Amino acid sequence: MKSLKENGIDHVGYVVADFEKTVQHIKDYYGIDDFKFWEFNPLKAWAYGKPVDEYKLKVGMATINDGGACIEIITPITEYGYHYDFIKSGKNGLNHLCFKVDDYPYWREHFIEKCGEFLFEAEIEDDLVGYRRCFYADDPVAGMVYEIREIPHFRK
Repeated sequence: MKSLKENGIDHVGYVVADFEKTVQHIKDYYGIDDFKFWEFNPLKAWAYGKPVDEYKLKVGMATINDGGACIEIITPITEYGYHYDFIKSGKNGLNHLCFKVDDYPYWREHFIEKCGEFLFEAEIEDDLVGYRRCFYADDPVAGMVYEIREIPHFRK
């Protein structure tokens, strides 16, 4: 069996209700201020295994540890799906650990066998970064959500 430890943690993700307040808090309290911001609008998205249209998130990513890992801040724009449900359930804050992998199909099958249905899944493609996929898998034993994100590549 392969191990995720070979890949290391890419980022720690937070899903929050007040995006600006959280970003400012991280800047003020922790001195992490090199955020890059964008609207996440994937080509395709699924919430709880069902396709959804126009899934949108506001995302801020800050690099820490000389690029070894990042902090990701997310707030939902669309009023449905996993991220929205997380906030509406009264939760706010730490949400997932992300591992970046070069063998996405292997890890997708691995987590389907272990966890069953994914909480969220998306396909993204742009001219700057390329094509990539990701999914969120719930691990109820550890009480944690894992994001597995494909290392971007350009398709021919």
